[in-house]
Amino acid sequence: MKPKILMTGAENFGRGGRSVIAWNLTDSLSRDFQIDFLSRHQVEDENYFQKIASRGAEIKVIHSNKKLIFFEIFAKLRQMYKILSSGKYDIVHINADDAWEASKIILIARFVGIKNFVIHGHSTLSPKGEYLWRKILNYLAKRYFSKLRKLQKVACSLEAANYLFGTEADVTIIENGIKLSDYRFQNSIRKEVRQDLNISDATVVVGTIGRFVEAKNPFFTLDIIEKLVQKDREFHFLWVGEGPLKNEVEKKAIEKNVADSITFLGNRSDVNRLLQSFDVFILPSINEGFGIVNIEAQATGCPCLVSDNIPDIAKVNNNFYFLPLSLGADIWSDKIENISNQRQSLEHFNEFSSSGFDISQGALKLKSIYQKLL
Repeated sequence: MKPKILMTGAENFGRGGRSVIAWNLTDSLSRDFQIDFLSRHQVEDENYFQKIASRGAEIKVIHSNKKLIFFEIFAKLRQMYKILSSGKYDIVHINADDAWEASKIILIARFVGIKNFVIHGHSTLSPKGEYLWRKILNYLAKRYFSKLRKLQKVACSLEAANYLFGTEADVTIIENGIKLSDYRFQNSIRKEVRQDLNISDATVVVGTIGRFVEAKNPFFTLDIIEKLVQKDREFHFLWVGEGPLKNEVEKKAIEKNVADSITFLGNRSDVNRLLQSFDVFILPSINEGFGIVNIEAQATGCPCLVSDNIPDIAKVNNNFYFLPLSLGADIWSDKIENISNQRQSLEHFNEFSSSGFDISQGALKLKSIYQKLL
């Protein structure tokens, strides 16, 4: 019987940030481990149940129809307890943005007798905010981690390691890799995507990929778009993602009279194809643990303009530029215009492989970690 692992904190299943990493990292490991995924909400795409079944694993869904928040929390905790206690898991792999998020799952898992844990850091700032109470909880959680003997620490970068664990010591860095062959640029794909979206070959397509949350700086992105449409050239913006601020952003786009220059695409499973239609990819994040989409965009050869809050390790190509947010939307739009014809033709992916961004290399690291715990 294969060792059983429960993957938590990655319930978007191949769409967005740490979920993409967890899904892709574990694909090749299904030969050696049964890696189930825990979802704390309803799974939107039913195809993922079939995909996980083909790996010999399951998606464990926690859902509640309780209307009062207290009863909903209690119901979800009870279901999580049942899943952990009945699943007989050898390891719980926790994807987290901060220490408190990770510690809550550990407390329940240890209560049912699970002793082996992987904590995987993906961020340099909690999306829940840096409030004093949160800082205190994170501090206590880090102290708690030091008491656990069967714990393996993983992070996507040194910055994320320091944020989640308070140290780089004994932390395995698994770079946010991708399946490189899926992103090799093909002009035929570029044309197909543009035809599907009714965008001409002459249009300069700028885009971003990420959740509509404050950390991704969506309203600054709108300011950039406003400046771009004022230029003489024909621009169109592709915006991939969902999130709590999306409706507000769409309303603001109408107020700024730029809505016609934006296509909101929602969550997509064909990001590798969409990126090939871009002339410039931007990511003006306020904070970012790494941003796997930076690697995805570079793998297609697309010029990239990102905030200087992105870790330096994300840069692979020489058409990847950092720019401070403090310079404002005018400077950002000028830079976008200047680099829009700088797509690189990547005949091979040696640069990515040597930098650790091939997902197969990360999978080998993770396999070694699981084997060490077992």
